[in-house]
Amino acid sequence: MKRQVGADTRIESAMCWTETRVVAPLLLSLVLSMLLSMISTDYASAIGHRDKKDEIASNPGIPIVQWTNPDVQPKAVIIALHGATQQAGSFDVLAKHLAEQGFAVVGLDLRGHGRWYFGPFQKLGGKTIDYGQSKKDLQALAGQLRKQYPSLPLFCVGESTGAGVAMHAVAEQKNLFDGMVLASAGTRPNIFDLKLIIPDLCKGLTNLDKQIDGSPYILKYASEDQRIVNEMVADPLSRSFLSGKEILRTLFFINSMQGVSRKLPAQLPILLLQGGKDHIVSPATADALMRNISSDDKRMVVFPDSGHVMLGTSYIKEPIMQLVTKWLNDETTAVTVKMEMARNPVSPNHVDPPHKALAPTAMITQPSTTAAVR
Repeated sequence: MKRQVGADTRIESAMCWTETRVVAPLLLSLVLSMLLSMISTDYASAIGHRDKKDEIASNPGIPIVQWTNPDVQPKAVIIALHGATQQAGSFDVLAKHLAEQGFAVVGLDLRGHGRWYFGPFQKLGGKTIDYGQSKKDLQALAGQLRKQYPSLPLFCVGESTGAGVAMHAVAEQKNLFDGMVLASAGTRPNIFDLKLIIPDLCKGLTNLDKQIDGSPYILKYASEDQRIVNEMVADPLSRSFLSGKEILRTLFFINSMQGVSRKLPAQLPILLLQGGKDHIVSPATADALMRNISSDDKRMVVFPDSGHVMLGTSYIKEPIMQLVTKWLNDETTAVTVKMEMARNPVSPNHVDPPHKALAPTAMITQPSTTAAVR
């Protein structure tokens, strides 16, 4: 097995935050309404056009992590997009497992995270969270991998706002991927304990560029598994401090995922994973996202005992690992057959596409379990 850290092309960021029940959502709505006009121009520029100096062609590279098995010919390629505050290496356990299965995995440090924030890449304009540029970077990387592996299926695995970046990219370029796994893709953030959030909101109101410590929220809400939150906070490349402007930009981006879900290709296979104990984004909005996604080949699997972080951790639950692996293997077989039939259209008429274990548009709740893979 080979893990490579290096630079290749470019990418962006992902994340999520906040919750309580009645008063908190009203408070957040009021605050966001007050601040929307203050950052709307900046946010529009983040998801719109960029100056020529920011274009990928003029940038020598991006921080990526690659996992490959030199003893196995790759059968498919996967781009992995991490969630808020994390970095590409958080997929290490999942990526190593998939590499053993014959997948070539490329993890991205999203803009404003990982080596973009802590390393030399910040000099290339990547220190600040920028979802629009990340979307373009993802599109460019996918195009490069298509050229590098023209005969292999290309998939995307995105968690949290990484799932949002993937959806935005595919909504613009319909043939970007052959399938997507979207984990914890809820579209409404929960509001944390008011005792935590009100002091930070006050700090943010007085100075939107002030860095706010998010580690208390991570420790309390990012996962039901204490090992996962401890791992996130201890990771030297994990970013715990975010500016008020970056947090607000992320809240708006999360909210935009519901609308963009309707623009996804009808034939794109999509697997959604959701934790029943997700305290970062509302699980109910994940159900709504499932209904709104325009794909005819979509499945959602709910894991009642899982929290928000399901894939980007060393402590992946065994049923989640098995499901993701099986889905990717099944879709790889299906896409490979389609590619072969397209190259050889005179193939026998009796050749049927591979059977899929789960029916399209299925919504499944897994039995409760606490087993984890390390």
